[in-house]
Amino acid sequence: MSLKPEDIYTHENSMKWELNESMPDFVARPLVLEIVKKYSSKDKSLLDVGCGTGRWTKKMAVDYESVVGIDSVKAMIDISKKLNPSDNITYSLVDMFELRALNKTFDVITALSVIQYSVDNVQFAGLIKQIFDSLNTGGHFVFWVPHPMLIMMNTSNWEKCKFEEGSSYFSNFPFTGKVRLTNGDWKNIGANFHSIQEYLNTLVNAGFKLVSFNEPSISKEFVEKYPDMEPDSRYPSFLVVDVVKE
Repeated sequence: MSLKPEDIYTHENSMKWELNESMPDFVARPLVLEIVKKYSSKDKSLLDVGCGTGRWTKKMAVDYESVVGIDSVKAMIDISKKLNPSDNITYSLVDMFELRALNKTFDVITALSVIQYSVDNVQFAGLIKQIFDSLNTGGHFVFWVPHPMLIMMNTSNWEKCKFEEGSSYFSNFPFTGKVRLTNGDWKNIGANFHSIQEYLNTLVNAGFKLVSFNEPSISKEFVEKYPDMEPDSRYPSFLVVDVVKE
């Protein structure tokens, strides 16, 4: 069994992503934005893999000459074009496992909570190799994913996961669940589990050099606003990684 984005993100669920916020909007995504801004200039290009509704694609696009946002879910692309257009952004319905079909290279590639949809280490390695090949020399790949321990511990007050009993940290397995929005609503999620060592070893084997590796959690300000989230501040909720193709 494996989970694909289109199995989870209906038009209704996609709109929840656009109209509401969840904890990653206050921690992981701003950190990616901060990193991406360091490499921006008006003569550089950016590819956002799994752009979703385009809200964060548009934020990242401000300081780039040209930006391409791709997603395999038609509902996401439709919303992106309608609600988050920009003269320097092109949104396209493209599966991330078919990056070579773009026939382009970029200065920066981002992936905000999407590469975990790889069903096993073979498909994951293939995806990372395509990302490597789609970067110009000196280009950066910046991404975030839910921290693997967040999923395995399954004690978070913002993300609740379901997976088969006996699933191991050292194996790939599908999981479903829900993420709490700041308005109190919940949205459906689903992906496939990968360990930290799989993420890092696959990046290195593809030829990437590690620039930064972050394990952020929620801020004190966030806990003050949502006190029941205090237990989540005691351990990392995300992996935010920056690697370069030298």
